[in-house]
Amino acid sequence: DKLAAWLQCSGLHTVGKWVLNYRKHPSCWAALLVLHGVPEVTGRLRAKVENYAIYSALFLSCTIAAVMDPPPAMDCERRDFDGDYEKYRCEVAKRVAAYALIASVAMHFLAIILAMAFVNALNECARESDVFRIFARGQGFLATYKCQKAFRIGSAC
Repeated sequence: DKLAAWLQCSGLHTVGKWVLNYRKHPSCWAALLVLHGVPEVTGRLRAKVENYAIYSALFLSCTIAAVMDPPPAMDCERRDFDGDYEKYRCEVAKRVAAYALIASVAMHFLAIILAMAFVNALNECARESDVFRIFARGQGFLATYKCQKAFRIGSAC
């Protein structure tokens, strides 16, 4: 029988207890995966992290250009100031801007790396039961949330 063969090959029999007791777990991924299907759910989450990676790469390219060629207003050595206060104020503003740009580069790079790791983990799932294991206790979604958070922090910097 083809259905029995598919059930044995899919590996879902190994996560059957977890799926049946989905209300006892902290996340609703078991129900979502069963109702909508593994390809639909993983496809949406894969698209989500890939979009964050694409926009992170776009913002990263602009940020790296700003770090490599800062605007003339940040060149405190070549500007004339009326007093020491204005000079120190320029130096502090220059350092705050530089630290924010470096933090933005780091967070966008982290978003790209997290997205690549999540997509790679999904691609290495040989069976649907492996996908269920990734999403057990919300760990799979947590990876997408970390990617989203890294992108937002990088954009805020």
